[in-house]
Amino acid sequence: MLAEQFVPDGPHLYLYSGENHDWVKLMNWQHTTMYLFYGLSGVVDVFTYISQVVPRGLDRLMLSVAVFVEGCLFYYHVLHRPMLDQHIHSLLLIAIFSGACSIMLEVFLRDNIVLEMFRAGVTIVQGAWFWQVQQASPMPTSFLGSALRGTFFFIFGLWWSVRYPLKYLRRKTNAESQPSYGVQRVEVFEGMVKAFFALAGILIEQFIPAGPHLQLYSPKTHSWTDLTHWHYTTMYLFFLLSGIVDVVSHSPLKLPLGLDRLSLSMALFIEGLLICFHDYSDAALDHHLHSLLAMAIFAGALCTLLEVFLRDHVILETFRTSSFLLQGSWLWQIGFVLSPPWGGPGWDQTDRSNFTFLTMCFCWHYAAALTVLAANSATSRCCNKSCQLKFGDIDVELDCGMCTRKGNKSSSGALLPESTSDDK
Repeated sequence: MLAEQFVPDGPHLYLYSGENHDWVKLMNWQHTTMYLFYGLSGVVDVFTYISQVVPRGLDRLMLSVAVFVEGCLFYYHVLHRPMLDQHIHSLLLIAIFSGACSIMLEVFLRDNIVLEMFRAGVTIVQGAWFWQVQQASPMPTSFLGSALRGTFFFIFGLWWSVRYPLKYLRRKTNAESQPSYGVQRVEVFEGMVKAFFALAGILIEQFIPAGPHLQLYSPKTHSWTDLTHWHYTTMYLFFLLSGIVDVVSHSPLKLPLGLDRLSLSMALFIEGLLICFHDYSDAALDHHLHSLLAMAIFAGALCTLLEVFLRDHVILETFRTSSFLLQGSWLWQIGFVLSPPWGGPGWDQTDRSNFTFLTMCFCWHYAAALTVLAANSATSRCCNKSCQLKFGDIDVELDCGMCTRKGNKSSSGALLPESTSDDK
């Protein structure tokens, strides 16, 4: 606060000039206000630890208020700034308000290591972003790229639409409901597949003939190199990290429970962020298509974030599955609309009837995703009943096609029930 007020060109505690009939250095006053709230937060921290009277959680609440105030000041500061300045500070606002929401949750979920790690990560991003300037670039869409990304999400949606119903049925019939070794193997397998697809996506985006080949900036042309590919590389990078966290979470390192869901949620949020900040220029239909896609992305991200705290909740898992199926099929639709595989121009970007139809088509895609989900759930139920009728006390568990005995706490699986000493 002292630095903001008493630098040579600072306001020196003058808020209004009677001579000029104008406010004095409002930017410095905004920063002073921000530091004031952080100072109050520090005072509350001290009193919380030296006094028994201050309610538990008030320190986190005060810090959350300080971060919210910072975000509000930044928001109203950049409303009339140049476009690039607005863009930079809009990205900063995402980090600020994410941190504020995380700290607000800590008021009620004290000492939650996942929230604390998330807050630390957001703070690092926020600090680094003050030094970073980014330039936007148009992102044309190709059919092959949309199809590959759509296939990635659709495969995971199909896998989950079979796995989660089986897991739910197994939990209903098993009172202990303890995660078995087989379930952990499935989680590790998922993480490895996710990491493999993401790494393949990074290599494809970077090393195709027209790719940037790891060159971000060209000294010759003094411009960014193929930001389209770099954007998608960034997206795949976060899914790669999510896959690695999945694997490590079920290793002997024993990471905090929920960190795998948090990393997947962050990957989806990053994907949605990149989609929202495309430069579509005058391609209104392109913008509309990706706005609908962003709805599916952020819905899945919020659902996955809830799973950090509501682990193994079948409704949340089902909704996440439907969002992945929708996202995968809609990416294919985007490819057909903007870059038809048979060649020729894409759909008319100015025909308003295309907007109406595609909005309706998006709803059809979600209806189809729900139909696939319902069909796979019904099939899983039938398979589970069939296996129980055939093998008696054998329970279906999606572990590379194996069946395990109910109540068996060991990690071994069996294709047939073991014979007992009572068999005649």
